[in-house]
Amino acid sequence: MDYNDYMRKRIGVLLAQLEENTQKRFMQAFTKEAYAHDYDICIFSMFQKYQETQLRNIGDSNIYSLIQYDSFDGLVIMLDTILTPGFEDRLLARIKNSFDGPVIVVDKKTDMFDYVLMDHYSPIVELTNHLIDVHGYRDIAFLGGKEGHPHSLQRLNGFLDSMAAHNLPVRDDRIYHGNFWFDSGKAFAAKLLEHADDLPEAVLCANDYMAIGLATELTEKGYRIPDHIAVVGYDSNEEGRTSPVPLTSADIPAASCGKICFGRLHEMITDEHIEQPEMRAEILIGGSCGCKKFAPAYTKINRDNWKTDHSERSYYSDFNHITEDMLCQTNYRKFYETLAKYSYQIRPFNNFWICLNRSFLDPISFIGDNARRYGYDKIMNMVIKCGTSLPEDDPETVDLNRTFETRYMIPALFEDRPDPTTFIFVPMFFEDRCFGYAVLNRDSKSDIYNETFRVWMRNVNQGIEAFYRQKALLQMIEEVRSEQIRDKQTGLYNYDGFHKKLSDLASHNIGTGKSLGIIAFDIEDLRGINEDLSHNAGDSAISAVSLFISQATLEDEYCGRLGNDEFLIGFVNEDCRRRYDEIIAGIPKEGIPFYDQDRKQHRAFVYHEICTCELNSVPDLDFLINRAVNVKNHSKKASQQPSGIRNDLSFEMLAKCEAVSNVLDDADITYYFQPIVSASNGTIFGYEALMRHEGTVQLSPFDIIEGAQTLNRMYDVQKITFNCVLDQVDEKTECFEGKKIFINSLPAYRLRGSDRTQIFEKLENHRGQIVVEYTESSEFTDEELRHQQDDNTFLEIEVALDDYGSGYSNVNNLLRYKPRYVKIDRMLISGIQSSAQKQHFVKSIISYSRENNILSLAEGVETEEELNCVISLGVDLIQGYFTGYPAKEPVAAIDEYVADRIRIINLNSDNLFHRL
Repeated sequence: MDYNDYMRKRIGVLLAQLEENTQKRFMQAFTKEAYAHDYDICIFSMFQKYQETQLRNIGDSNIYSLIQYDSFDGLVIMLDTILTPGFEDRLLARIKNSFDGPVIVVDKKTDMFDYVLMDHYSPIVELTNHLIDVHGYRDIAFLGGKEGHPHSLQRLNGFLDSMAAHNLPVRDDRIYHGNFWFDSGKAFAAKLLEHADDLPEAVLCANDYMAIGLATELTEKGYRIPDHIAVVGYDSNEEGRTSPVPLTSADIPAASCGKICFGRLHEMITDEHIEQPEMRAEILIGGSCGCKKFAPAYTKINRDNWKTDHSERSYYSDFNHITEDMLCQTNYRKFYETLAKYSYQIRPFNNFWICLNRSFLDPISFIGDNARRYGYDKIMNMVIKCGTSLPEDDPETVDLNRTFETRYMIPALFEDRPDPTTFIFVPMFFEDRCFGYAVLNRDSKSDIYNETFRVWMRNVNQGIEAFYRQKALLQMIEEVRSEQIRDKQTGLYNYDGFHKKLSDLASHNIGTGKSLGIIAFDIEDLRGINEDLSHNAGDSAISAVSLFISQATLEDEYCGRLGNDEFLIGFVNEDCRRRYDEIIAGIPKEGIPFYDQDRKQHRAFVYHEICTCELNSVPDLDFLINRAVNVKNHSKKASQQPSGIRNDLSFEMLAKCEAVSNVLDDADITYYFQPIVSASNGTIFGYEALMRHEGTVQLSPFDIIEGAQTLNRMYDVQKITFNCVLDQVDEKTECFEGKKIFINSLPAYRLRGSDRTQIFEKLENHRGQIVVEYTESSEFTDEELRHQQDDNTFLEIEVALDDYGSGYSNVNNLLRYKPRYVKIDRMLISGIQSSAQKQHFVKSIISYSRENNILSLAEGVETEEELNCVISLGVDLIQGYFTGYPAKEPVAAIDEYVADRIRIINLNSDNLFHRL
């Protein structure tokens, strides 16, 4: 099939809310002229002019990405109906770059293409003249549209010029700018009623919606229209014509504009001139102005035929059960057969198609994180095809394997037909997720532009979303069932599996005189293995330790993996300590062997401790597991804690310690602030305070911490950190207003006495602003944790868990600390775009965080590729050199290029679940 094989000329029309009165009248006139000159028409329409949310704007406006511009002879763009924020410029630029044919923009000026403007001035002049000349009103108010909008200016000028022509003054308080919606009519009524003894005789409104809002408010306050005050509208919509007192109004000259636009476009395509009509609008006299004789449009109330929505099988029938029937389906074919069956509700049509993206048989891909957000697949599935020759109950109407190339938009477009016709393309979507699109083909004998099709399609989109959510949930349940108790990497039980197995084992041994033992292990310096060797070597160490643990257990003993580098063994025994000694004795003194990617052998060492309880009753396993992990962590910290200045220090280290001692004595530390950025829009969410020393002796933050540990002065580091950071924040209050301040904390060194009182007084001034970061040295007892959490609650301090995924952080810490933020370690972020393993691990962290109301923060983002990847994975916050360097003076905003990249990545991303 080739575009050139089809000879009838074709015009593409881009608009929104096709069935709305202005668009409908424009297209009726345009279509009549186009058919008379043997043109096909393709209409690409959003369902609404603008959506209430950015996500729905993306989903609705995606229909325009389907257009294959080289298949059209001309384009018409009703630009003033496409109100998606920021979309107009992108759309016009795309057309300019992709289409060489003639283009006409309707009712909006643009420098890029020819345009035709509707006359909104003359009808307002005539309406104002009517109020003055026929009714004798002199004090007339004007309720306009959005201030500065071209249509608003035309209408306001029409009113002012008519008043001036009659030598009638207009008071400033008689002009009010609204928003073209009902609420601004109500607002103007309230303003007028503030001076109820000085009401105008009449109010001319820039559209019927505002007139209805005004009349509603006035009548609710006891005023009668038009006896107490006359109200006139403009654009003559259905609501105005059917009001209790029909609104005097005027048609927008959409019909004559439609004829003019076709004539001009036809001449641009063929050089054939068509006589063009004058752009005029009909004034429709109702009763709201005071007239008693209504226009014919207001007096006709009879139906054209005997059928009603209740007696026929229409969408609005009492017996319409499309929603229920969609929700009842669990099978793909049955679901789409249901949609096809109900397509009678949008008849008559020549043809109707539903075309879906290729992933429509995979619910998680179709509506999940990887669902298509922009554009369409190169190959589409024509799942539903029905028409006069293929009714909805024909077995060939639904075909889950029927495909075509998207570049044809719909293959029937290029088939021979004796007469011209119209194809209407509308998006199928939910929020920002693109399902595909639907195409309706009707001829000139049908009412092409009615509301039923839009409402029906919205119902179908909701039904598809509900159906696929159910399918995705069932699929995920099956996946969880198969993987819910095993750790993927090691094959050991995960926490839930370990808990279940141990619970069953303990329950069967209650009252037997035996005890329950839980051994907690973790790998010494897994972070160092990852950094010094590689993450592959780290994985090898994890596998080696898990193999040792699994081989050390007997038949009725269970082992599990708690977190990245933490493992558990659970068992029941008459002497748990003896069994513990037996297991530990099997650990090689020289360490457990593992291999790097070059097959070079290394050794992994483990920390371990046991917690036991007698099985007199059902044990609290969560408490025992946490207790075993905490005891192990404190044994680990104790083994690493220096006991004073060692006498084996090198000369260089002694010199460093002396310099650090001087720095701590003088509190000679300052802090730089690195921006933490929202992953959804690039705005600054907060800053992390990073230690710096600006003295003559060069000391890095690592040098200061190392020296403080050697000197046993970590308490001083904690004290200086909080004092210095809070003092700097107080000095530049305006710079930090509304931003979070992340401070690295050492909870094991809890301030005491006057130090604590002083810091508390400073923190009182920053309630809800401070975030404390717990790092590797943050392991502390349950009692210490309880005290710290009490302080945090009192001062509204939030907690961030730092370096998560580095080997220190684990699920147990998430359960214990209940952080608001998880900072994903930079080693996982570095080069993440090239590592599927890192992406999988980071995505699991983000998913867990989202499910538990924790914000995820990617640390160390240094390249645009890393930025793109972490945003696509759904991270909430970003920190790194790419978004902003640490600075003594906190930056007010990140580099505009980087902020633009973040916004663009979000628009094109497969994951838009960022919560900030």
